Amino acid sequence: MYLSKLKINGFRNISDSDINLHKKINIIIGDNGAGKTSFLESIYFLSIGRSFKSQQLSRIIQYTQKHFNIYCEIIHNDKKKIFSIYRKPHGPGVIKVNKVQEKNRSKLTKFLPIQLF
Repeated sequence: MYLSKLKINGFRNISDSDINLHKKINIIIGDNGAGKTSFLESIYFLSIGRSFKSQQLSRIIQYTQKHFNIYCEIIHNDKKKIFSIYRKPHGPGVIKVNKVQEKNRSKLTKFLPIQLF
């Protein structure tokens, strides 16, 4: 299983990003404040449904935006699965698995397991 595509909109300092990932290794480099940690945090948020840096959504949503959206494609056994999460500062978010809305985030965690050290 591997993450093949990641789209991030309005998450921390990432305005709009569309990244195709390699199935074996990806190297993330950049200057301080370029978004390396935000990139990793967006994957964590997509899996766990919360940030590892802040509990306040207003700090996670980019300064100029009213919401954020994270979308990814995962390849598992040569089949593509699509996951997305949409959040505003207040109220419930919208979680979709294969374009079907889910009521809770446990499906995301099941298909996109993350461990942070």
